[in-house]
Amino acid sequence: MLASVFQLALWLLLSSVAPNSAAKRSFIAARLLQTNQYRNYCPAKRFCTRMRATLVAAAVSAAAALRAPLFDTQGRLQRTANPPAPLPDANHRYVVVHKGDVLVETTNDVVDARFLDQQEAAPLVDEHSIVAWLGTLQSKGYWMLDVSHKAQPPSVKGAAFAPLRSPKGDKPAVLNRPADQLPYEDACALLVTASGLGRWHRSHMFCAACGSKTVSARHGRQRKCETCHTKSRPRVDPSSIVLVASPDNSKVLLGRKAAWPEGKWSTLAGFVEFGESLEECVCREVLEESGVEVDRSTLRHVASQPWPFPSSLMVGYACRASTEAITVDDELEDVAWFDRDFVAKALREQGENDTPSKPGGFHVPTNASLARVLIEGWVQEQSDVTTVEAEVTSLEEARDAALGSGSAQAWELVEELERAEKRKASTSSLEDECAVDDADERCQKMAKDLAELDELMARGPGEARIREAARSMLRELEARYDNKMFDK
Repeated sequence: MLASVFQLALWLLLSSVAPNSAAKRSFIAARLLQTNQYRNYCPAKRFCTRMRATLVAAAVSAAAALRAPLFDTQGRLQRTANPPAPLPDANHRYVVVHKGDVLVETTNDVVDARFLDQQEAAPLVDEHSIVAWLGTLQSKGYWMLDVSHKAQPPSVKGAAFAPLRSPKGDKPAVLNRPADQLPYEDACALLVTASGLGRWHRSHMFCAACGSKTVSARHGRQRKCETCHTKSRPRVDPSSIVLVASPDNSKVLLGRKAAWPEGKWSTLAGFVEFGESLEECVCREVLEESGVEVDRSTLRHVASQPWPFPSSLMVGYACRASTEAITVDDELEDVAWFDRDFVAKALREQGENDTPSKPGGFHVPTNASLARVLIEGWVQEQSDVTTVEAEVTSLEEARDAALGSGSAQAWELVEELERAEKRKASTSSLEDECAVDDADERCQKMAKDLAELDELMARGPGEARIREAARSMLRELEARYDNKMFDK
């Protein structure tokens, strides 16, 4: 009992104060699920079920977050407001930005961020350059150096400027590459932060209050008006992005814009309006863009992602729809439902590329986007459940398989098996009674029902049809035989 209370307290503490708390919550969740301690010590079944669902959701959300390359997943980048003092000059590094493009070097088709030291960066700095503090990583201080005022990007030996997205001519976009060709996650976090911060500086050169010129302040984390002294700080625009599944979870709702390449589809998204919550934004955007209504009881947060193009924070959700009829508005070219098998096949053919396997074929956004993470998570969720259904032969194996997959649907299957085994065990005394007097009509009917149920359970949970039949049989048994008979 004390061990269980201690683990729950530790989980709550980690969720509020610990760095990288998502990963730690996942570990605690897995530990509780593996040991099954919550079942032994929780007096209320509903509370236990909700607690388990919360823990599983935490583990799934953490796993989704750890997959997106824009995340600093380990929290190694310390985004302090001011640079630490003292920091030796030799430990300063510069992320060079030119009109949104970032300085990188390529070796064998693998993109590496090119960070300049103080000596290399010095020739690039002049009175019009913008320098801004980014943070500390592995005892080194990182700065953004924006040289967008230069007509042409400066030349750096062994490196070149490349866009983060939306390829320009013969310059391949960094984030459109496969995951194994991307810079490591901390470098990605530095590159996108520098690009977004440089864009903000260039768009706030003049005061919004009086129109006078502004200057960089607070190590580049502010701009200050030279006339009225109004201060402006970088802001982010929250937006929701949501994976909408059909009521039976067999299809996914995707849309496409007219400006997108042929065959590209993605999840629905939109900016939060003033006075609106993120959850309200999800429901409104889905209804406006597709005419589909969201079942709010199924709405759950998955992960968030900084998307500084120009200054968004994408907050990802997953839910099920309560309606399927589609009405497309003017914002999108088309909205449609896609079967899970179709999407899964397309993802396998597309791989980690940003382009389809066939010109104009169906494809989803780059693997650097949260939309891709949401879509792949939805496809994998059913794959996990299918694996559980196909491989388990006992309740213990079902628990192990569900724990390994982290899928809520897999745990629903475990619950079904638990209820069936419990009901089957509770009828054993009645079976004994009927063995003595099997002439009783009720006993004969019970024997037939039990034989049929045994046959269904023996065939295992491998097919949805069999599972549904067993579930239906259990409901009939509950209605036909009262609890007093079972209690004997």
